[in-house]
Amino acid sequence: MHDSGGNLSISNSTISYSGTEGIYLDDGGTPSSSPAITDCEIHDNATYGIYASYGLSYPEISGCTVADNGGYAIRLYADAVDRITGEMVITGNGNNAVCVDGMNIYSGTWLYHGVPHVLAGSAAVLNGETLTLDPGCALKMEANVVLTIYGTLVADGTPEERITFTSSQASPTPGYWSRLDFRSADPGCLLDHCDIAYGGGSYGNVYVHDSGGNLSISNSTISYSGTEGIYLDDTGAGPSTLTISDCLIEHNSTYGIYCLNTGNHVINECVIRNNVTGFYSNYGSQQFLDNNRIYGHSGRGILLSSSAAPVFGSTADQWNDIYDNGEYNLYNGTADITAHYVWWGSTDPGVIEASIYHENDDPALGLVGYTPWLDEGHGVGYVTAPANLNISVEDEIVTLTWDPVAEATSYVVYSSSGAYGGYVEDLSGAYDGTSWSAPLSGDLRFYEVTAVAE
Repeated sequence: MHDSGGNLSISNSTISYSGTEGIYLDDGGTPSSSPAITDCEIHDNATYGIYASYGLSYPEISGCTVADNGGYAIRLYADAVDRITGEMVITGNGNNAVCVDGMNIYSGTWLYHGVPHVLAGSAAVLNGETLTLDPGCALKMEANVVLTIYGTLVADGTPEERITFTSSQASPTPGYWSRLDFRSADPGCLLDHCDIAYGGGSYGNVYVHDSGGNLSISNSTISYSGTEGIYLDDTGAGPSTLTISDCLIEHNSTYGIYCLNTGNHVINECVIRNNVTGFYSNYGSQQFLDNNRIYGHSGRGILLSSSAAPVFGSTADQWNDIYDNGEYNLYNGTADITAHYVWWGSTDPGVIEASIYHENDDPALGLVGYTPWLDEGHGVGYVTAPANLNISVEDEIVTLTWDPVAEATSYVVYSSSGAYGGYVEDLSGAYDGTSWSAPLSGDLRFYEVTAVAE
């Protein structure tokens, strides 16, 4: 079919056993072809069942069975995919999928017909346009593909029919395709009940540039990126707000979430695990509002630089778990921050202190206030610090005394050769109620006392 406009309708017909394509649309010129292909059997053709070879073909395909063809069932350009409607049966083809060539995308819905859409070239949802993906849709990306959203992308899956963005490889490898790129996107963008994996050829599986308040990510997994899981970049427009909730962000090659010059993003009820670093920010007040778990990273759980000042929960119900990270659970920037109501993998203050790199380790950094902390069951894992600590030396014996703490069952003495860090439990002395005595060590020592309630 060549430059035939809307001058053909094919219905209730069988197209089969071609040596090439079943139906071939060739619209290199004008007018474009918009044939109605309805209720047809298209089978056993050597290559494609239906092939639109140029971006000016807009076939209306409905109610067809496309089966046992040698190549893709259907191949057409991105702005025509929404014209595949009605009940379709697609089965047994050499590439049992709809192949989508890259092009600008206008408003429409890509329906799920039981097979994936393979995005063979980069495409863009234009400003003012909305692409909606039907629950169950799977977009499989060829090498280096970018799906850019200037307009609105609505990928609203369900627990039973999730929406997938992944590699087209039979055995996927991280970084094969590039990213979902929300580039100054229009309001209303949504990723819900989505699985996004094996992208991150550059700027993460999901890249959000100056689009923060216009996108929500929820109930989704972001994994196996060749770079970051989610890359948030507000370098151009300034700080924005993005909500990431109930998500699993894991096995990404660098950061789980990377925030560059970004603002007050809300991270809520997420699991961020087994990346190199869980979360990075250099600016803004990202909010770890409640119930996040950040663990299992080979590097740092949270890495802050410059003036980044994340906000943690204000009650034990707004707990966060940050533990079992390889280098530090939290590495601070230059701002003083409070990280209250966190389970740090221990209730031992010496262990907690050692897992946090901050002003006590480097005076150029801000101080992390981590009292009160929680135990593993999210109960308050601390008691009031002992008051009126006194130190005396007599006959080569150093003695510490302090006021009793009502809820304490025992006390632990820590010492260090420096005032700002390096404290470890001092096992050289003996306790007697609210006092502790030990032989002088012969060098300068600094002491802390912690009350323990068991």
